[in-house]
Amino acid sequence: DTEVTANPQTSYVALALNFNFLARMLQDPTDNFRTAAESSVAEGVDVVVCTLADDLTQTVGGIGQNVTEATFLDGLVVLKNAAKQKAMPGNRVFIFHHNQLDDVIPSTQNWMQYQIRGDGKSTVVTGELKEVYGFRFLESGNIQNVGGLFHNPLFVPDHTFGLAYNQTPTVKVEERDLARLVICWTDFAAVTIHTDRGVDYLNPM
Repeated sequence: DTEVTANPQTSYVALALNFNFLARMLQDPTDNFRTAAESSVAEGVDVVVCTLADDLTQTVGGIGQNVTEATFLDGLVVLKNAAKQKAMPGNRVFIFHHNQLDDVIPSTQNWMQYQIRGDGKSTVVTGELKEVYGFRFLESGNIQNVGGLFHNPLFVPDHTFGLAYNQTPTVKVEERDLARLVICWTDFAAVTIHTDRGVDYLNPM
């Protein structure tokens, strides 16, 4: 029910490995550097997408308010009222900064209880929250920090934000004289589709 225009961006990394360096390695390091290059490019995309949380007009939390179950459920109600049937259980996502693990896990005891989670896995044992109250939980070190507040988004995938690729992440290794050049790049566009159909959960550092 809406049309948006996004400007493409490129995330790119290149690394030259000299043959004398490669000769000192017991194993071919290009696989390790290839993986590292892919992770760097993915991080570039993640940083851009996480800045979109600041576009959301609906907010909960604020200065001096850590992540709590009550405030999280307030965010759920706001998201549900805004996105309606799009925000059904299983189609909701909450991304928080990993510096807030000490708030998210211990201060929300009810999220750990099996009768709420619907399974027998204890978060105290696994150290992670995967799915709670119909949300997928993800942690990211790329959550935007503005004015001492983390902007943690609660959103509906492909409805609140959009991410598209002109060039999917691609890695290639080229020989350049006495070196090998590892190159990874992607051309992508990230955009906020509905500014009022997600929730910016504001929490202190």
